[in-house]
Amino acid sequence: MKRILVASGLCFCPLLLSSCTDTPLPKATSFRQQLERVRAGETSEIIVGGEAITDDEFVLLAGIETLQKLDVANLQATADGLKHLASAENLEHVVFGGPSVDDAALEQLSRCSNLRVVNLPDATFSNEGLRHLTELSNLALLRFHSK
Repeated sequence: MKRILVASGLCFCPLLLSSCTDTPLPKATSFRQQLERVRAGETSEIIVGGEAITDDEFVLLAGIETLQKLDVANLQATADGLKHLASAENLEHVVFGGPSVDDAALEQLSRCSNLRVVNLPDATFSNEGLRHLTELSNLALLRFHSK
């Protein structure tokens, strides 16, 4: 490994650089594989990159009480699919990328009473949709239109 110094403003920060012979990152795990790991109690989060997640996948989330974080970069579900999240009683953190988050979707999210963090970088909604989120008494961070 090599050490270099990177200048950022007036601060110098050492960074470690490694060669290309390091162990490659594991292949991304599918939504369904991660879902099975949550059901088995091995993890409490599902993080999905490029895989499109639709209403069909959200139906599978109904009743999963151990899910705490759901991060979906390519959300293609509707409010009808998102309604299944209400039974995920311990869900605290959601990140939904994609334009399918609208006023109706926010109404469904407002039923997830333990949400603390909501990040919606590509959502399209109105002030009426935002009003639904005022029902989330534990909400500490709301991010939208940001990456």
